[in-house]
Amino acid sequence: MAIELIIKAMIAQNIEGRRYNAKRPPNSHDVLQMWSQAGLPKLTKGQQRTLLEFGRILKWAGRYPAPLKDEEYAEYAEREEALVEDPPIPGTLRIRRLEPLTWERLIDVFELAWHAFWDRRNADRPWDQSEAKNN
Repeated sequence: MAIELIIKAMIAQNIEGRRYNAKRPPNSHDVLQMWSQAGLPKLTKGQQRTLLEFGRILKWAGRYPAPLKDEEYAEYAEREEALVEDPPIPGTLRIRRLEPLTWERLIDVFELAWHAFWDRRNADRPWDQSEAKNN
């Protein structure tokens, strides 16, 4: 959930600074899509897969036992397949080793968003830094 919140905070900051044309952050759990909307740093395919997996957890875990529509699952599967670094060759059998979803993988992506957020915040509000130094 922290990853979703920091991405939405970045979008809110972009709205405040008129860098994003919306009234509020999207009402979505699609953290991979929101990452690009937030203007955050480019991710590797592995980092994109991490966000896609966490987005799936945010959307379905604890709320729905499975996607409500087959199309929702198909969309996630299609997006996941697009991020495979070694795509299958038609007519061959390939076994893909899944990466475990670990805290380290999430922190790797979260820290990118965290640092980008505070870099942008400090650039937009230089008076906040000077007030903090004086106190």
